[in-house]
Amino acid sequence: MKLILRSLIFAFIILIFAACATVNQRVILAPVSADFPVSASRTLMVDGNVIGEDNILDSKAFSIEKKVKIPLIKKEANVDFTPDLKGQLAGTDYKGVTQLKVTVDNIDSSATSWITIEQDYGILFAFLGGALIALDPPTSGSPNINNGAASSGLLVPGAIMAGAGVALFGGSLIHRHYGTVEYALSLSGMKVKY
Repeated sequence: MKLILRSLIFAFIILIFAACATVNQRVILAPVSADFPVSASRTLMVDGNVIGEDNILDSKAFSIEKKVKIPLIKKEANVDFTPDLKGQLAGTDYKGVTQLKVTVDNIDSSATSWITIEQDYGILFAFLGGALIALDPPTSGSPNINNGAASSGLLVPGAIMAGAGVALFGGSLIHRHYGTVEYALSLSGMKVKY
């Protein structure tokens, strides 16, 4: 009985620490490769000359929202806003972009939260199932369980619980390949004429 109590306490301690999960990814903004000047400041560099606010003839604010899904197993992903910026200037008289700013509006990892639950319960069930199996040895001293030795009836439930735990934990490892994290990004700035 002491072993069961110790096993339960240990299993709940494992669950407390294992239930905390984080997503460790880096979203890298790819350099803008456009045929027009782009700047995060209020000025532009054009052919070696600084175009300040005084030389800007007209400006118009813009904002682009983009959602990017990254597989959970990837640690880094590149996001390229070049096509979006080209789309903002296409067919207009604007010649550049100033005050460029990228903002992460939301990180949605809820599609992967069940993987942590699957993993935690897999560990718990496998551990408790193993404890039940360990508590049900044959009493006659023979390793053959079918020889009529008395049993406390914990072997079958323990085996089922341990098997379910291994299946849940294994499933969590497989499901990591299918889970995605969605990043909601905003790009804002000013389209300018100079």
